[in-house]
Amino acid sequence: FRWGYYGYDSEVDIYDISDKAAPKKLRSFCQNGELVSSRAIGNKLYLVTNFTLGDLSGLTEDNIANFVPRYSNGDKIDEPVAFERISVVPECGTPVYAVATVLDVTNGDAPPATESVLGSGQTVYASLENLYLAGSRYQQILQTETTASTSAATVVGSSSYTDILRFSLADGGIKYSGIASVEGTVINQFALDEWGGNLRLAVTAANPHNFNATETRLYILGGDMRKLGEINNLAPGEQIQSVRFTGEKGYVVTFLQKDPLFTFDLSDPANPKVTGQLKIPGFSSYMHPLSSGYMLGIGPDGDDSGRIYGLKLSLFDVTDPFDPKEKFKFSIGDSNTYTTGLYDHREITYDTKTGILALPTEIYTYSGYFTDDIFNSTLSFYGVYLFKIDLQTGITPICRLTCALPRTENTAKLAVPGYGLIDRSTFIGDCWFAFSSAHAISVNVKTLTRVDSIVLDKTYFESAGAKAYKGFTEKNGVVPLFTPDAADIPYTD
Repeated sequence: FRWGYYGYDSEVDIYDISDKAAPKKLRSFCQNGELVSSRAIGNKLYLVTNFTLGDLSGLTEDNIANFVPRYSNGDKIDEPVAFERISVVPECGTPVYAVATVLDVTNGDAPPATESVLGSGQTVYASLENLYLAGSRYQQILQTETTASTSAATVVGSSSYTDILRFSLADGGIKYSGIASVEGTVINQFALDEWGGNLRLAVTAANPHNFNATETRLYILGGDMRKLGEINNLAPGEQIQSVRFTGEKGYVVTFLQKDPLFTFDLSDPANPKVTGQLKIPGFSSYMHPLSSGYMLGIGPDGDDSGRIYGLKLSLFDVTDPFDPKEKFKFSIGDSNTYTTGLYDHREITYDTKTGILALPTEIYTYSGYFTDDIFNSTLSFYGVYLFKIDLQTGITPICRLTCALPRTENTAKLAVPGYGLIDRSTFIGDCWFAFSSAHAISVNVKTLTRVDSIVLDKTYFESAGAKAYKGFTEKNGVVPLFTPDAADIPYTD
């Protein structure tokens, strides 16, 4: 996005790359607002932004067009969204518009369709039929004390709500089609799911007078956005860590001291049921569906006392929803070890054909104590783990790809965390293609050898000295690759 006259603008450029040597721009589009998210369905791109109004003191009936979202499409610059395509929702307490647009990515001449609602959101979920925008709202609870001469209101609590705006995607367009509000907040897009024309969502709800007194709730909303069924008072005192819906089943992980994985039967929307529960140390911050009846969980490891440390991969067997099991697990590192994939699931790559998982990881190991209770940990690995996920044999590490720069006079042993780390990757045939801000690399996952690499930011490698930069550009170079250390060759232990 960029800063425009009315604040943040979000811009889309669409290219025809059928001729790789000569990409051709098909269209440019820009709309008011900071980017929330986007979705691609078929040949359509759906763009969602939040447009915040500034000073409203100058608003009049004559200049109201200056206070609505605007967009530009190619040569048509700075057009206001048509008034008939702007809606206002109840309980809108902030001057923020949600702006949703659909673009045809194959036809640069096709006009965009833009819809706007005075009422924003932070979480986007889309099915093939509808796009949902969920936003948190907090409402104060007031207690009024009245005397013979005065009346005063005191804030005695606060309730949290999730407002869900629905946009219909019928006939390739986009149109605001309803709103619902439920008590509680969603953790991310996986907490919402549409099935059979109904919307399911899981939330963490807090006691209005004590935000530490939490519970998990699951709601099912019908096609009219009214409540069909719900489950309340689940996991008191805990907060949702991850959610996944698959067909008529639902899975929710909460955490306080141990990881309760709850399984749900949602086959009857008016009567959802908790079917099973599994309590284990640690918790899964991300769950990825595998084949029918199995789920991969990724998140912090822990012990029975509730202490959190390291990372853990869990292979859950949920074929019996009444008796979920952690069939296999694999632990990585000590305190401070983490993966950025817990905060952005797009950084986790799983190939369904080969069962290979790529997980960006920063591994810390214990190096002593600060005090009797606090461990001192040192960064020992910075790169990507590749695992083989097998329902029968479990979770097996294949190798590690280091993103560390070699030791030179100009650098420490490891690169600065967060920059050279792989944050997007994909599998094509026998190769794994990985990308960071500094480089791109391809690796043959059968032979565990690097095929090729490209430098995207030369200065990143030059900072390690000319030898490191030369090493990366050569096919059998040093940075980054599978290092000759035993730990970074295919695992044998």
